Amino acid sequence: MKRLIDYVKAIEGTASPYEIVDSDSQSETKHDSTGSTIEITRRVHHFSDGVSVEYEREYDDGAPYPGCKEFWYNYKIVDPNGFEFEGDTTKLFQSHSEIQNWLKCNGESANSN
Repeated sequence: MKRLIDYVKAIEGTASPYEIVDSDSQSETKHDSTGSTIEITRRVHHFSDGVSVEYEREYDDGAPYPGCKEFWYNYKIVDPNGFEFEGDTTKLFQSHSEIQNWLKCNGESANSN
């Protein structure tokens, strides 16, 4: 059974049983009703086993409220290529350190290629 975390490890550049073979990127900038600028970056990573995982980073500059900057990081299996996944197939974080802690606390790999 496959796990989202093992694909996120590859995306984050740490040891993973899976290899990224291609990535597609897009980004957009928009403004909300408060005047905040929201920047969204999406990357779909395609792996050698046919699985595709989307990474999305959203940044809100918090304008006009100083100190209200927000980040959102989301990882989602968008093409399981027929494989079954154990646990979450979508994971949302509010900081990059949350991602690192999740990877560290779930470091063991269930390598079932």
